[in-house]
Amino acid sequence: MHVDDKRTATGTASGAGLTMTLDRRYEHARVLRLRGVLTGDSAAAVRDAVIAQLALVPAVVVLDLTGVTFVDRGGAEGLWCVAERAERADIDLRLVASGPAWMHLSTGGLLALGGVYPTVEEALRASGG
Repeated sequence: MHVDDKRTATGTASGAGLTMTLDRRYEHARVLRLRGVLTGDSAAAVRDAVIAQLALVPAVVVLDLTGVTFVDRGGAEGLWCVAERAERADIDLRLVASGPAWMHLSTGGLLALGGVYPTVEEALRASGG
């Protein structure tokens, strides 16, 4: 996903059925909204998009997974990689999940990645964004 100087940018992971939208309206946070299927193929694009945002050193990165309908093992591993990079950069990673995304997170042990919230607004409020 290419991110330019606009407040929001969108891109589609290489034909993998995942759409990512970056929302940079918040002063100390970046919100990356994912829609579709998070697989090993699409996880690389997600990882690269989040790492690009981590380089900007926001206080918080929120991954909105409410639009994710399925997470496979490769997608889960991509989320772990993102969480590790955020931790090393001392940036708070917040996950937003409900429905299918919540099920995949809770059954896959991914809740250990960080705080999980039902809405982006709650995640931002909790993080001071």
